[in-house]
Amino acid sequence: MLTLSKLKEDLLQALVPAPSMQSACDKACEILRHYAANRVQLPERICQPDGGSYARHLIYRHESSGFCVVAMVWAPGQGTAIHDHGGTWCVEGCVQGQLAITSYRIHEHETPQRVRFEQEDYVEVGCGSVGLSLIHISEPTRPY
Repeated sequence: MLTLSKLKEDLLQALVPAPSMQSACDKACEILRHYAANRVQLPERICQPDGGSYARHLIYRHESSGFCVVAMVWAPGQGTAIHDHGGTWCVEGCVQGQLAITSYRIHEHETPQRVRFEQEDYVEVGCGSVGLSLIHISEPTRPY
């Protein structure tokens, strides 16, 4: 049975000490693809959405390397604002339900405070899907 404890162990073995960013991304994608496709057992407490917006549940944070595992949960119709990942990479997997994800790129800087975006991609993903976010702008991830 796949559990969050086993996921943590597998990630620690693969990512500590930290390999190159590309190697870390590739290894994390491979591990998460296995867990997402085989329905990792999630405790009920981290499957609960928040009433007002999506919920984030910290599962694990490795202090010295900085990687963390977070469960993000959306109720139908919930989403996120357009955002970036602050120069960090993340690997994300869908272990239950379905998501619609729209990505954007900066089209132009009108002023230092005003930026115009252009849609880059739109995907609908389901159980077992794994994605990699490097430095880009992501929009509302919405369940459908």
